[in-house]
Amino acid sequence: FVQISAPDAQASSKHVFYSTKAAGDSHVKRSGLDWMIMRPGLVIGRAAYGGTHLLRAMASFPSVQPVIFSKKRVQTVALTDVALVACDGAEGKISSGSDFDVLEDDSHSFGEILALYRKWLGIAPARFEINIPLWMARIGAKAADGLAWLGWRLPFRTTSLRVMEDNVLGDSAKFKTVSTRKLRTFAETLAAMPASNVERFHARISLFLPLLLITLSGFWLASGIIGLLHVKQAIAVLPETMDAHMARAFVLTGSGVDIGLGLLIWLRKWTRAACLGMGFVTAIYLVSATFITPHLWADPMGPLVKSIPAMALALFTSFFLEER
Repeated sequence: FVQISAPDAQASSKHVFYSTKAAGDSHVKRSGLDWMIMRPGLVIGRAAYGGTHLLRAMASFPSVQPVIFSKKRVQTVALTDVALVACDGAEGKISSGSDFDVLEDDSHSFGEILALYRKWLGIAPARFEINIPLWMARIGAKAADGLAWLGWRLPFRTTSLRVMEDNVLGDSAKFKTVSTRKLRTFAETLAAMPASNVERFHARISLFLPLLLITLSGFWLASGIIGLLHVKQAIAVLPETMDAHMARAFVLTGSGVDIGLGLLIWLRKWTRAACLGMGFVTAIYLVSATFITPHLWADPMGPLVKSIPAMALALFTSFFLEER
């Protein structure tokens, strides 16, 4: 039985992340099975999830480098090495009852890791570093905890922040007593999987996704609320030949749909559907306006023309949110 735990997982740890892992390790040791417990450091692979997703996004900031706990130390391990060591244990190449950390010999500060990630992504070195205050990071983590109730699986949560407050280090020496396998350093891990435009694009779009969602939600909520607050002015834009009751229903329905889409986008299960809905509704608005109020195409403020990039933004965001 191969148990994947974490370095420094102790029952007495102040972090539930570590104490629960320690409880699992204890159950495995008392199980009577042939077992091996391996404790990887920060796992680095081509696909990015959790902490590595967050680090890549932070490393993709243009010109500046925001960082939290820039001096804290961490040891990494290649995802490929984690898989190979797990296979070695399952195949009996590592003795039953072995309990060891799986990580490189050297450690790096978070600032150094971000700098190496920038280089790997092909992004110019940052001109200066911005250390994010702990109080600000805690507010962001609490906000992420709240979004979790809406279905968002965000890498930066209160638990991850608490873990980052301590050094993420282990003992690389014990692994060498149970295996002859050589583990890659962080630099070797990155060199073995050269980044392409795909990784850089993914890192940057992940960075700006919150901005896209805030922009879309704010735009649609504002559109709907303004319509409700100024029903008479909205009706005045419609042709005078339209029945008054129909015109009022048209404005109120449109405002309700706008507000609904602006709120629905924050439910992760429905985010992509909301974005597609925004594109579809905008297309209906444009087609309807072309027949009902064609003069708005020549309006100096360009209300219809400006709807086209808004529709494109919603459709682009929907494609990025499509899950495998």
